[in-house]
Amino acid sequence: MEMKRVCIYLGSNCNLSCRYCMRDDKRVHSWPENIALSTSMKEFLQSRTAENNEAVIVTGGEPLIYFNKIKDIHSHLHSCVHKKIITNGTLLTQEIVDYCNAHKVEINLSHDGLVTEHTRGVDVLKNEQLLSLIQQIKELTISYVVTNINCDIIANYEYIKNKLARNVYLTLSVISETGYNKELIDNFNYDLFQKTYLEYILSENFTIPQYYVKEERCKVRGLNLLVDGTVIDLTTLRPISHCTVDNSFAEAVSAVKNIAQPCPLEKCYLKRYCCVQDQLKTEHMCKAEQVLIKCSNFLIAGRKGE
Repeated sequence: MEMKRVCIYLGSNCNLSCRYCMRDDKRVHSWPENIALSTSMKEFLQSRTAENNEAVIVTGGEPLIYFNKIKDIHSHLHSCVHKKIITNGTLLTQEIVDYCNAHKVEINLSHDGLVTEHTRGVDVLKNEQLLSLIQQIKELTISYVVTNINCDIIANYEYIKNKLARNVYLTLSVISETGYNKELIDNFNYDLFQKTYLEYILSENFTIPQYYVKEERCKVRGLNLLVDGTVIDLTTLRPISHCTVDNSFAEAVSAVKNIAQPCPLEKCYLKRYCCVQDQLKTEHMCKAEQVLIKCSNFLIAGRKGE
């Protein structure tokens, strides 16, 4: 599959300390916070179109700390390119919400349902001022981390939906083992996770935003970049083969694909779909990935039958 997703890492600053954050644990490289948007990066962004680019995503840290840098990045993109911010929502202001609505920017809000206060330290949906701002966001999705205390997707989806007073699309990821978050992994209920995730998918409220890809899962889908155009591994933040956007896009894609280590389980029937990075492989991640693959491919099969 052609890589069409670009994720830009703005910096490591964050105003929360989520219990499962793996950045400090897995990071093997750090970058200065004041890297400028390079000329080559500006040219690369200007070359993105709706045809060759699925989305340009900004992340951190907490990306809203770098809001001026976000606006600078967006200023070099064609209006047809889908723009996305992954944020914990605590720094939202009326200015930011108005900007995102005016420029058709998707806010992918990090929220774990009923347990968010425990996993992230704060539940923005319990803050009336922030809730009011979030309810105004036109292109809103939820980034939901599944742990052993929120495996029931339906119950937590209902909480989020009722707080927002609207349907919203959940993008799910599963907690990775970091060595210090065992209490959120032990006795993980994979059966409940699969049952309720499928129930969510089959519910009458389930809709996928038109700007989301509708393709099979794959291990490497896009490029992770610094604002100077350096290609990095987003988990460890290490540079990849000294590759930048000054290289051809094909060279950058090849460099990224070369770090996607093959799974040693030769007979696993789900191997071709697995997205777990080599440095994160554990028995827990393998079981969780099986659930995500089965549910994802269920959706793909359904769409192909439409």
